[in-house]
Order: sequence, then structure tokens, then C-alpha cells
Amino acid sequence: MDLDTFAASVYVIVDDSLQELEPEPAQRPRRGRPPRLTVSEAIAVFILMQWCGRGSEREGLCWAKMRLRPFFPGIAEVKQSAFNQRMRALEGPLTRIVGAVAQRAEALDGGWEFEAIDSTAMPLMARRRGKRGRLFGSEAAIGRGGVDHNWRYGMKLCAATGPTGCVTGFVAGPANTEDRWLAEALFSWRNDPAANQPNPDRLAADLGPAHRNQGARIGPTGPLWPPEGAGPKQGGDYLADKGFAGAMWELRWRERYHCRVTTPESPDPPPDFSPKRQIVETVFHLLIDRLSLRNLRARSFAGVRTRVAAKLDALNIGILINRLFNLPPLTFFNPTT
Repeated sequence: MDLDTFAASVYVIVDDSLQELEPEPAQRPRRGRPPRLTVSEAIAVFILMQWCGRGSEREGLCWAKMRLRPFFPGIAEVKQSAFNQRMRALEGPLTRIVGAVAQRAEALDGGWEFEAIDSTAMPLMARRRGKRGRLFGSEAAIGRGGVDHNWRYGMKLCAATGPTGCVTGFVAGPANTEDRWLAEALFSWRNDPAANQPNPDRLAADLGPAHRNQGARIGPTGPLWPPEGAGPKQGGDYLADKGFAGAMWELRWRERYHCRVTTPESPDPPPDFSPKRQIVETVFHLLIDRLSLRNLRARSFAGVRTRVAAKLDALNIGILINRLFNLPPLTFFNPTT
């Protein structure tokens, strides 16, 4: 597939998704001359920039001006600061496109029988000697996890994926947040997008006392986000690892949200449990290795939210394009090469 076909496909998918989500978006009065790029063009350019590989928005915009000018002529006069500011303002549409594209991919597949759910770390600062400094408040924390069980300062992403790899919904929070709290937020917001963030006090009646810290549960230490990123409710069958296990948690999810979560510690996991759940591990590998999820290089909470949504959009749109062109779903095309 060449760059012309790929860029045109990304723009068409973005524009169609925005029309479905907001047929007539309200236009706020603004000063100055009109923007050089439409909303669909700006979002398409930002998603295409995610393949640059180093996480730098400056490098991505320079590449876009060199390679994407034939498709988006107005990009030549776009300033870096103005483009960054506009992307922060478009965080909502960027987030909602993730679920919209996943629904289109599911329709092509004729429905999905299950979703795989897992979490991964998103480091925001590297360990080094010298003066201690942080760019974030309660949004980030020091947590331990991943394959290497290493300590990291940053956030944690929890995502649900379909059998073909599309991310159907996601939530994120500080790195020290347990997986079960992220899953609770995902299921809760799928059931009611206006629900409050889960906390130990509201769940105490259903979960009972914990087996540590004198029976007190430790909930999220910072904000969980975004409610609109949880996506629509699917079939209700989820495959998860041991981090999501817990008899009281599974009972709550089944009774409150009609979500059946199966883990290796469940009484009767299916014989093909591990092969089916492997898809979410492959998706995280693509996000980390090809789309630089662990190299966000963001200096603000808004920047983190915008870049994470754009990377998930890039993944889902890539899978949808593969389905439309009869290619294997996880075939990776890099337009920057």
C-alpha cells in the first residue's frame, strides 16, 4: 500500500466517523482568520503523525509538512504552537473515534464473541541522578508492573480489544492503580458514561474488607480518564489475566454490569483461554514498539490524553484499513518509510 492510498483512507475514515458522532458540530465564534485545516483534516494529520516513532509532535509536524502537503495543502502554513493547541481542544472527538472505528470493524466481522482486557505501563519520566522534578500532580504516580516488574513513574493504560485487535474501549490512571479499579471504571462508564469515578467507600458494601492494610482497600490515588473512552458495551464476555482476579470483584461485575470476566483463577476457564487472550498482548506490543506508547514525551496532562487517544486511533484505523483491503488485521504499514 502506498502513502497516497493510506493517507486518503485515514482521512475518509476520520471524516465518516466524525459525521456519525457529530453530524452538525457546533461552531464556537473565534477571532482571527479561519483555520487552514478542517477538523477532519487536522485530526487525520495528527493520527498520521503517530507513525513517526519518536513521540515528538515537532518532528511529526515537520514530516507532515514534507510528505502530506499534496493531500492537505493548508498544512504548509500551520504553526506548531497553534496546531498543538488545536489538538488539545479536539481531545473529545479524538477519544470518541476509537470506539466508532472499532464498531465499524466489528460490523465487518459480523460481531465478536469476546473481548480481551489487560493493562500496560505508560512511563512519563526516566530514572536518573540529580535533582528530583515532576511535571504532573496526582495524575501520575510511581508504580510497578509490566513483564520486567520494574518501577516506573507515569500512568497505566487499561484497554479492551476484540478478537481482531481493535481497541473497543480504554481507561487510564496513575501507575500505582490496581487493574481491578481500572476495569471497574471501564465497566461502570460503559454502563453509565455519567457515573462517578470508583472509590473504596462506594464499593465497600459489595467488596467487603481486604486482606491487607487492616482491611482497608486502596483505590485510585488520582483521576481516572476518560469516561467517553470506555466505549459502548459489547457482548459482556471478557478474558483477563490474574491482575483482574477476585471473587467479589467478578461477582460485582456480573451482577451490576452483566460483564462475565474470566481469569486463569476462574473455576472453569475455557481450554483455549490463553490463545484467545494473546491478542491483547500483541496489541500492546504494536502500541509500544511501533506507535511509541512508552515514549509520549508529553509535558502536560492534556498532552498525555491527546497523544494516547491519537495512538489508539492510529491502531484501530490501521486495522480497519487492513480489513477493507483484505489484508491480515495486524499487518503494519508505516507511512514514514
